[in-house]
Amino acid sequence: IKAHAEAKLIDACDVVAHAIGWTETALKWIETLHGGELPALPTAHHQWDELNRLSSDFYREYNGPFKALRARLLGGNTRLMKLLEGSTEALLFQKPVEKEQTMGKVIHQHISSLYAGEVIRLRVWKKGLGWV
Repeated sequence: IKAHAEAKLIDACDVVAHAIGWTETALKWIETLHGGELPALPTAHHQWDELNRLSSDFYREYNGPFKALRARLLGGNTRLMKLLEGSTEALLFQKPVEKEQTMGKVIHQHISSLYAGEVIRLRVWKKGLGWV
């Protein structure tokens, strides 16, 4: 599978690791907002122009067997959905967190769209293997 940012190939575990990384990042964003502060976007250690490095960091940080990664992603997604459901509309859609973007918009761009894209990447990969 073509890597998210670099000119290299990755495997299905890396695709899931990438999704885990963004899910964990979004959890930190929402938790920070719930604490009354603005989160560092995308992270405290990365700027938006460093997404290649961020992706590589996700591959390294969240590695392991596919089943374990899948379970971690599902657990993170469940926690994220609960946090979002417990968030007010004002918190998500009225107060800008960066420039003119609200947290709802940032999450849509970097989490919802990411999940859809990752599913497509995995389906194409499976089809190429003759599994579909």
